[in-house]
Amino acid sequence: MLLFGAGFITSNLRAQDTGRLRYVPSSSDIAAFFHGELSESSHPALANYNARYLHLMGEKPLSDGVSPSQPQTYRLLVETRPHNTPVVVRLSIKADGTGEAVVKVSQSARFADTLTVNRTKVVSRENVDDFLRHMGTASFWSRPVVEQFDVHKPVSMGAAGWILEGTREGSYHVVCRTAERQASLTNAVMFLAKNIGKLDLTPEGTLPGER
Repeated sequence: MLLFGAGFITSNLRAQDTGRLRYVPSSSDIAAFFHGELSESSHPALANYNARYLHLMGEKPLSDGVSPSQPQTYRLLVETRPHNTPVVVRLSIKADGTGEAVVKVSQSARFADTLTVNRTKVVSRENVDDFLRHMGTASFWSRPVVEQFDVHKPVSMGAAGWILEGTREGSYHVVCRTAERQASLTNAVMFLAKNIGKLDLTPEGTLPGER
């Protein structure tokens, strides 16, 4: 039998924490997640930060979960305010029109792999239809990945950031926005977070708690 002292255990935990804090997504990991729509060359900060959160929260590329019985998957990742806590709501849509939602809330941005919420729930066909209708109204699949900067629009520093991904019929798309620039995607984002994920996520990206 092996016996470990408190000092060994403490140093081992510290080493794990250090490794976790130093984790940087590789180029291949970023490419697997975002299929070139976000990359180190085009949007380095967005690509690295979001791939890091997804990896640490135990998420896989959306295409990994696609199959004839589950042809569509969508995922929302929000860096909430005021503490930058990452939140994931992933909706997998089955061939029969029903869905399955996975909801994850991290302890903090620093320790994104420590989840305070990690649950799965069945989603009705009615809720799936409503979500897809919001996505269609928002023209998600034709939206630019990143909104072109407009010097005439005011920008609030520190606004919550989010990404919305989707994959279907061999296609993948991701849209990145701040909370104040969701525009027509607001209804889809909030429906996925509140109606499907059952999270009290405000339009500003704050997370008071679960419903």
